[in-house]
Amino acid sequence: MNKLEKSISALDHCLKKYCEALYQRLLNPLEKEKVKELFQQIGVDDSDLEKLYLWKNGIPYDVSLPTYSFDYTSFGVIPPLEYAVEIYQMESQNDLWSKSLVPIVCSYAGDFLLYESDKNSQTYGVIYLFSPNLGYVYDLITYFDSLESMILTTVESFKSGVFVYNNNEMVFEVNDRSMQFNIATKLNPRSEYWDDYR
Repeated sequence: MNKLEKSISALDHCLKKYCEALYQRLLNPLEKEKVKELFQQIGVDDSDLEKLYLWKNGIPYDVSLPTYSFDYTSFGVIPPLEYAVEIYQMESQNDLWSKSLVPIVCSYAGDFLLYESDKNSQTYGVIYLFSPNLGYVYDLITYFDSLESMILTTVESFKSGVFVYNNNEMVFEVNDRSMQFNIATKLNPRSEYWDDYR
């Protein structure tokens, strides 16, 4: 098991412990061939993304619940791969972001975390924030240094009590913004979003 696989395993345990209501909504993973096929539809060949989706196939939106129920990262949840591919294809036509950026977290309310899948890019593997609510639309900003650091930041935030999920009411909360920034800056030293908090 490599470092990313260990972090994914830690995320699994974390969500099961702290976000049971969301954990129960995680879809079983697709077959490996189907995962590869869906990524091929958008021209992506990335073993790290495949590992993520071979763990679980994300959490689908439920129209009977408010969008804020679908959050365990402070910007949403990992969506089903089919939905991520659909969003990629739609937004690529709108030229809102580079064709090498793949949505891997969404709020179901317009915010996305986007993974740089171009292996020739200097920022390969980095995760960008796309958020109309915060003004990051045409000038995206780096938010997590890598897929692994995104997962570890989430896990550490729950373990330290910074992130809390009310399973009865299905509401995500950030208890301590200052500690959130401390955790994020420590685990993501190269990401610009956190520069003001270093």
